[in-house]
Amino acid sequence: MKKIDRKDFLRNALALAGVTLVGSSILSACGGEQPAQNTTTAPAENAPAETTPAETAPATETAPAAVDCTDLSGLSDADKKGRENLAYVDQSTEAEKNCSNCRFWQPNASDPNACGGCQLMKGPINPQGYCKSWFKKDA
Repeated sequence: MKKIDRKDFLRNALALAGVTLVGSSILSACGGEQPAQNTTTAPAENAPAETTPAETAPATETAPAAVDCTDLSGLSDADKKGRENLAYVDQSTEAEKNCSNCRFWQPNASDPNACGGCQLMKGPINPQGYCKSWFKKDA
């Protein structure tokens, strides 16, 4: 039996971590998480789902930036951590970069100014939000 030294162990561990990270990133970017997000967002307890459109309607009349997409009660701690890792904020600090003009944005089918979704993270996403994975939407 071959003895594995510390250098080989670390090299193998880093390679495995890299493969895992790259594989999950590719699946996410290809829409691999999209069905899971829709199932999380859609059935995420009927009361919050019914409350969100009621809250969104008055906000839509005033301004799209006033949309409240901060209810994360239906998300697991891992999903919340994923949002933190992407540095998601509900209001972009860069006017030309926001979720509604990002390649990964998934608009709300009934109201484009309401909370939508994202291919890279779970939960409600503000159209005026921003994260460090922002990528300009193709024209």
